[in-house]
Amino acid sequence: MASLFNWLRGFRGTSASASSSDDLIARARALAAEGRDDEASDLFWKVKRSSHTPELLCEHAELLLGMGDWFGAVSRAKLARELDPENARAKRVQGEVLKLEAQESRKR
Repeated sequence: MASLFNWLRGFRGTSASASSSDDLIARARALAAEGRDDEASDLFWKVKRSSHTPELLCEHAELLLGMGDWFGAVSRAKLARELDPENARAKRVQGEVLKLEAQESRKR
């Protein structure tokens, strides 16, 4: 019965869901520090939208960029700029993807 209440709390935005997001973020950062980027990214994707900050979104965008997932990187940077339109990290990620795409198109 307790697990049902914990599950329901997740829909109400109580501290239980914030705590689980904090745990996911901490685990994702630890995995990224170990170079386990795919696993880290999987955890970043699972963080609840209500816990998104520009910093967190940019952190994930930079990880995705390093993994070669340009679409994912741009989408996370775009979300960061929706929260903070002047975010320099998000702008840098978007600019880097444009530069990489231009390099790719010149190769063709």
